[in-house]
Amino acid sequence: MKKIYFYWIFQIIGWTGCCLFELLAYYNSFGFQIGLLVNAFATLSLGIAITHFYRLLIKKLSWLDLPLQKLFPRIIGSVALMANVMTLVGLPIDYYTVPAMQEVIVNLNLMLVFLFVITWGKYLLLWALFYHLFQYYQRSNTIRLIHIANQLPNK
Repeated sequence: MKKIYFYWIFQIIGWTGCCLFELLAYYNSFGFQIGLLVNAFATLSLGIAITHFYRLLIKKLSWLDLPLQKLFPRIIGSVALMANVMTLVGLPIDYYTVPAMQEVIVNLNLMLVFLFVITWGKYLLLWALFYHLFQYYQRSNTIRLIHIANQLPNK
């Protein structure tokens, strides 16, 4: 199977798992509300969109060709940016889909916003690490196969 197929399968499975975890946390705090399902779907869509855009960007900028010491700061900066976007877009989604969150969002302070950013940052950092590790694993396998093929006698 092609790598892109696995990419999309893992995108959907990973973000679905993340959203189910968040859905469970909201359910435990606020009980069942139909808005929670809307919220989970919106978060799932946003997470996939943001990380897919990140993937397109790093391919266009050839970040996968960078040595680790140059790549790592870019990953950290990108994760911070993506976490802020997830928070800035996610808070209005929470406000409109989970009525019990409206009071929390109206009374936001910097510490609470920071905690939202950190929460999203953990998920996004995990995503980025898995993605980059998979890319490096694929690249090392390709290099190993080329090396083995070069050692075979030519007929």
